[in-house]
Amino acid sequence: MNAQRVISLALVGLTVWLNPGCQKNPVPPGGIGTYLVGQWLLTKKVTPADTTAFGSLGGQVLEVGNDTRRNFLSISQGGSEQLRLFETRRVTNENAYTVDLYYGNGQMLRFFLRQTYQNGAPQGVHNIQVTPFIKGYAAVFDTVRYHYERLR
Repeated sequence: MNAQRVISLALVGLTVWLNPGCQKNPVPPGGIGTYLVGQWLLTKKVTPADTTAFGSLGGQVLEVGNDTRRNFLSISQGGSEQLRLFETRRVTNENAYTVDLYYGNGQMLRFFLRQTYQNGAPQGVHNIQVTPFIKGYAAVFDTVRYHYERLR
């Protein structure tokens, strides 16, 4: 009877280990930073005091990409580019599913990636949260979050 119990526990453990719904977020070739590439629509801004939701018309679009020379981040409003920053350094944390992007102006943005699953299978990252960090103002870090959904 003890042997039967040990085998049953081993089978349960093996089933849990093999079930993709129980595994941690997958890491694609090239690292989790590759999930950021594309265009993202701002859906809401969350601060300690307030939450502001944005409609899809005239919304702010964040684009992360490469212009064949270097990685960039671009913010557009109503089809007109408002800001373009060039990345100087990238730090990823595969376990926490975060990517820190550093820019030449001393600013750092932390991206929190949200993996989407369907029936236990990973479907990619379709939502991200971004929080700004300005050098010398560590107290402000992580108090404002911008929520984006993937456009393409």
